Amino acid sequence: MSLPRQPDESHRSVLPEDVLIRLAHVGSTRTYSDEDVIFRYSDPGEEMYIIEEGHVGLIFEEGKAGKLLSRGSFFGELALFDRSRLRTATAVAACECRLRILGQGAFDELLGSHSALLATLLIRTCSYLVESEQGLITDLQKRNRELEQTLDYLRRTRQELDSAELLSQTDVLTGLYNRRCLDQQIEVLLPRANERAAGLAFLIADIDHFKSINDTHGHHVGDVVLKRFADVLRKSIRQSDLPCRLGGDEFAVVFSGIVEDKVMAMVTQVFTAVGALDVSLPHTELHVTASMGGTVYRIGESWDSFFKRADKNLYIAKKGGRHRLGWAGKTMTL
Repeated sequence: MSLPRQPDESHRSVLPEDVLIRLAHVGSTRTYSDEDVIFRYSDPGEEMYIIEEGHVGLIFEEGKAGKLLSRGSFFGELALFDRSRLRTATAVAACECRLRILGQGAFDELLGSHSALLATLLIRTCSYLVESEQGLITDLQKRNRELEQTLDYLRRTRQELDSAELLSQTDVLTGLYNRRCLDQQIEVLLPRANERAAGLAFLIADIDHFKSINDTHGHHVGDVVLKRFADVLRKSIRQSDLPCRLGGDEFAVVFSGIVEDKVMAMVTQVFTAVGALDVSLPHTELHVTASMGGTVYRIGESWDSFFKRADKNLYIAKKGGRHRLGWAGKTMTL
């Protein structure tokens, strides 16, 4: 057992010399060798102890700091006032020591013949208990502050992790989700669509002649067009849909939980909003259009098959003259 090294300096736990002398004929004495266990934690308590010579260490459970008691210190006194109380610490001789032991008989003797002496013991005991309680409150307050600091750190760490995860799934320029996020969400959405027969549709969009915009007006203007396009795309869909920038001038939307006969209405809404996009520049105004290709998910098919069908419809729209929608293998102008 690990014993404290410094004696407890609390004057309330130490009896004055005159009281020790008056108690010299009450109870009995017992000698303990170094490291002898006087009592253990949770043992029944039937006696209190006063140190006449040597030192005794008290070792508490649950991380509470131990104490090293010296001559005049008393411990285990609560056993005399409450016989059902169990020991709250383990007491170990820190060297060869002599203890005065007061059992119930000694307590009755003090009560009958030495009431003033008993009163002194009670006063010292109550004072020590109050001091211990105040120390416990202070310790709990300290631990509570430490716990709050730890929880605050964990909250901030969680927020930082959430922010880092969000950044890893977001396109920096447009603020839309990126291809990584799309791939992760598809792993959730496809099984859900298969299990619940929940409607799922996928739309891919390419900005028409975007390379020409970059070559003519510069990449700065190209970035402005991409951001404006992303804003229009985001505003034209539902909150439950997933808008993504796949890369370059290619965008996509996953419509989840949508009834099949409502898909075309949603796709038309997106196509119309994008087709009305005008980007004002200092010396000119750009009218931005896009080609789109989309499809509805077929229960049981793979993500690769789903994606390729939408991409094929996008190719059909481009081949048909751009600013068109490819759907079900056909070109549509809206």
